[in-house]
Amino acid sequence: MIVNDANAPPEELKMPPVPAKDAPRAQQPPLEAPPPYSAGPSTLRPPPSPIARQPSTPSSVFRPQLAQTVNHFELFSNHDAMSGTFLIDPLLPSPPIGKCRRRTKKRDKVWGKGSRAVDINASFRTRHGAITLDLEVVAQNPSAAPGEKVPAHIVAGSTHGRTSLDVHSVHPSRSIDLFVETTHGKIVLMLPPTFDGPLVFRTRHSNSVSFLPEFAARTRTIRANDSETVLLCSPPGAQSREKPLKPINQMADDPGDRCYVRTKHGKIIVGISGADKLEEPAPAGGLFKAIGRLFESQGRAFGQYVESQARTLEKVATERGAMISQYVDARMDPPQGGSMRTTTVPRIPQAPQPPQSPQPRLPPQAPQPPQMPHCGGIASARGGMCMQPDSYGKA
Repeated sequence: MIVNDANAPPEELKMPPVPAKDAPRAQQPPLEAPPPYSAGPSTLRPPPSPIARQPSTPSSVFRPQLAQTVNHFELFSNHDAMSGTFLIDPLLPSPPIGKCRRRTKKRDKVWGKGSRAVDINASFRTRHGAITLDLEVVAQNPSAAPGEKVPAHIVAGSTHGRTSLDVHSVHPSRSIDLFVETTHGKIVLMLPPTFDGPLVFRTRHSNSVSFLPEFAARTRTIRANDSETVLLCSPPGAQSREKPLKPINQMADDPGDRCYVRTKHGKIIVGISGADKLEEPAPAGGLFKAIGRLFESQGRAFGQYVESQARTLEKVATERGAMISQYVDARMDPPQGGSMRTTTVPRIPQAPQPPQSPQPRLPPQAPQPPQMPHCGGIASARGGMCMQPDSYGKA
């Protein structure tokens, strides 16, 4: 506790002296009057508008929300669907994929076997799910030699699901080598506007391949049969129309664009991205919704049937109640003469009975032979016949 000495000089005091309660307060200068109000423009800034935040949605590996730049990239799932936007750069540093040898062999049967092994830059495969992808071939670091194109090898396929690929663009220093395969699913392929190269379609039915208008205007047929169709697609004003073409089975080392599409029981639709538009009917909602609509219609019909039967029963019960009341009133109120009058009982309508099935008729039974009465005579030793005694007592 700090205690000041009352007789000590002011400079030695540890705390300033406390003024007395009755000491007069120091007078403060009067405040200046505020300036007069004038209706002029306000200098105050408006409050900042709140920042609109987008609701965050969960993202998975098979359905990313943001675009990804990938190389030597592989996605595989048995049942999950795949969707998203992927930017593929074949020169992006990344470890190679070692699980796509089977797809490489199928590709070699069409374009031939090249002088070097092919590295798959992006692979999207599933067995029962659908694939819906937006792809672009980009170049973060352009190739060293001018005019040289680096191919981007892309594989996509589903066994039972639908596959939809939309390749928006390809960098001028890159090319695309696309392989799409399904067993039972439908394939919708949108090629980039700069696509310049051959296309091979292999199906079991020739009428399962259809082209959209812009793509059909850019293509010309090279070979077609019941199971295979070979086309050549070139953009308007391309210089490839004047160059000599190599055979299809010798284009493995060609750095240009090419596409191989294969399906067994599905359909193929091909168009140009940004130019062709595929108009499809709205989905009906699946099997469960169709079953739900069926049960709903049947339940509505059953409800109407129950309602009509209830009205019929209510009408019959009302008529029966009225007849019974009339009969009881007639029996309880005798005439004035004293003798009871016999009244005719009204006939009460009966509810309709369900038809009865006729009784099955039994087959006629065969007549049974008459039974011989038990005789009290003596049986013969030869034939076992009963000898009845006559009236004289002889056997």
